[in-house]
Amino acid sequence: MIGRGATEYDKDILEQLKIKYSDSVTIDFDMLNEPCIFFMYKGPAEMVYKLSANGEYVRPMEFYCIQADNAIISFMEGQDKAIRQQKINELKTIKDINKFEQQREHFKDNGFVDNLPD
Repeated sequence: MIGRGATEYDKDILEQLKIKYSDSVTIDFDMLNEPCIFFMYKGPAEMVYKLSANGEYVRPMEFYCIQADNAIISFMEGQDKAIRQQKINELKTIKDINKFEQQREHFKDNGFVDNLPD
């Protein structure tokens, strides 16, 4: 069997994250069956922080909690940036459509004149 189950230490990290993120975080397993922190678990879940592959931790739990918290914050900022960019792209598309429609109306009213030299 590849991977490992979640340890009590992993669950303690999760409980600390749940103080801030409630049910938006959980432990689930990646393709190697190793525990990871997943964010937005009730929606389109994303793995944001991989826990220890072998279950051994060398630093205090707070270190891993902060690392996971930073990963979640970074993920949220990336999501916000992607949403903002999508809205900008949609506005550009709307402007392009409006410009095209205005141009079409102009040609309907005034006819099309080819400005190429003779």
